[in-house]
Amino acid sequence: MSPESNPNANSGVDSNGKKYVRRNHRKSRAGCQNCKRRRVKCDEEKPACSNCIRFSIKCDYNPLPKNSLSPNDIVSSSPSPNDLNDTVIPRRRGRPRKNWESISAAANAKAAQDSNNDNLSTISEDPKDSRLSLASVHQHLNVEDLELLWHYIMNTSATLAGDTLGHHFYQTQAMQVAFRFSFALHFPLALAALHIARFDKSRAEHYSYVAQRHYTTGIEELTRVLPSVNSENCQGLYVASVLVSIYTFAMQPRPGDFLIFNDVGGLSLWLPLLRGVRSIITTAGSQAIFSGVLAPVTNNVPGSPAGTRLAMKRPRSIMPWRTQIAELGTYIESSTDPVLTPTRRALFGRALEGMQPSFASCYADSAAELASPAPNESATVMIWFYHMDPDFVACLQDKEPLALIILSYFTVLMKTMEDRWFMRGWVEHILSGIKKSVDARYSGWLRWPMEVAGVGEGRMDISYVTASS
Repeated sequence: MSPESNPNANSGVDSNGKKYVRRNHRKSRAGCQNCKRRRVKCDEEKPACSNCIRFSIKCDYNPLPKNSLSPNDIVSSSPSPNDLNDTVIPRRRGRPRKNWESISAAANAKAAQDSNNDNLSTISEDPKDSRLSLASVHQHLNVEDLELLWHYIMNTSATLAGDTLGHHFYQTQAMQVAFRFSFALHFPLALAALHIARFDKSRAEHYSYVAQRHYTTGIEELTRVLPSVNSENCQGLYVASVLVSIYTFAMQPRPGDFLIFNDVGGLSLWLPLLRGVRSIITTAGSQAIFSGVLAPVTNNVPGSPAGTRLAMKRPRSIMPWRTQIAELGTYIESSTDPVLTPTRRALFGRALEGMQPSFASCYADSAAELASPAPNESATVMIWFYHMDPDFVACLQDKEPLALIILSYFTVLMKTMEDRWFMRGWVEHILSGIKKSVDARYSGWLRWPMEVAGVGEGRMDISYVTASS
């Protein structure tokens, strides 16, 4: 007789001869994945069911496909064969094993294919397949990460550059790339968290921790992907490296570490980043990196009126920089200093000459030069770092006096970027390290950069006169 035709199908007699009626239960597919795998009843509490809380495991409510949940899916019946197929990994009742996460990893990957929610805290396990995929992300939207993403796009990105072109790169182009690569997406969130921590003291401790968590996660993935640079991931690696460079400055100066050289032994903070960016550009090629969404935008930013000039946030200033560089260049060429071998003279001369385009973009030597437009000064300034000859970097690491003097002249360029929150304090910090490291006979060459920075005996008066003044 079928259960449908037997009215006593849900009743019986206990051991004492008393009749009882079995209470119907409602079967639901909306339980968490952990309870489904263990085949135990889930109370479906959100955000975590009582079973998962009891065993201290991560509760995972997998969003069901759109066509999988209907009124007919909730019925009063025994499990059907189709219901049993919902269990990806057969498991018995009982406590979860201690290595539950590793056992259920395969099931999580399959379940994630049915989800459209990105998890910003998980990363691709295969360095060669570094694109964001549904199988590499968690099922829940992290509200805090969404808040950080909003803060970066609406606030932080505008503080990273001094002109419309730079703002467009950080707000639009870089994010279009970051959304394709999990390791790159962590760094905008890290910068946003650090930005909040810097200016909101009441939340500084929490967001400093959040920033470091995203930074560490992104660096771990970036380190795994970096040896496998190719045309598919080179844009993600480039964007990640640029944002990591900014994050390095945003962490503020550390005692004994002066970006390229240090007093504490080992590699400086900046050097691995410098080598990484050079490796990405050399391996993939500029054409592969600066194409598609990263193609240069020359005169107009999409969405702005046609013909709109990419304006600077502040005008260039007047300062006789050509005279200062010429005097140092003459000394390098004609000095009888025994350390200046022909090879060293050529090396230092190229390093000094490489700064001149950056100086021309940031400073005007006279009022007449103010009439010419200045390019994106933030990109122009920092690119000198990336173009440094490895032999010159080695001289800085060895703290050779004239190499450090040339670096001190670069701080004059860095001074133009101190209106950005992540650059504050670096000029004075680097100059203090240089001053401690050079002999007294070279101290005269430090007078000009220290005056510009306002460090030491005086402060140079820089005239901010615009072409329209």
